[in-house]
Amino acid sequence: MRYGFNEIEKRMKQAIARHQMIADETPIMVGLSGGKDSLALLLALKRFFIISKFKYQLAAGHVSLGFPNDDIGRMRQFCDDLEIPFFWQKTQIGELIFELREETNPCSLCAKMRRGALNALAREHGYKKVALAHHQDDAVATLLLNMFFEGRIGSFNPVTYLDRTGITVIRP
Repeated sequence: MRYGFNEIEKRMKQAIARHQMIADETPIMVGLSGGKDSLALLLALKRFFIISKFKYQLAAGHVSLGFPNDDIGRMRQFCDDLEIPFFWQKTQIGELIFELREETNPCSLCAKMRRGALNALAREHGYKKVALAHHQDDAVATLLLNMFFEGRIGSFNPVTYLDRTGITVIRP
């Protein structure tokens, strides 16, 4: 089922209210991959900021995996158009996973390393919350991976506090 952007915004607002994701003026960094999910989340949070009683700082953070031809120009321009600060961290995650370790199933390790780098980028710039974009397919895939590989029924939580980093991850 496909939804227009108004429906996406409506559902995001409901999730924010239900889970108290934005209940103060804590700065938020959106993990920006350049895909449609993260770009839509950034736009929706910018539009939500305008009507919200909470005047949080909003920024975008991108973690580059270090592959050649990694072009951040369009993401940077999108953020400039929205008047949102754009932070970029270049890493060697791609080289480590694919060339040094030669991982046969790199997805889980790559995702963990990217999230760690994004959280570090957020902390470095004073952002206490990191917003990640997910859609229903991501939730179902996480559920199935947990069932088959960990023997538990569960997906990701809408709000997670990471006590070792002091970062709160929200998934509106």
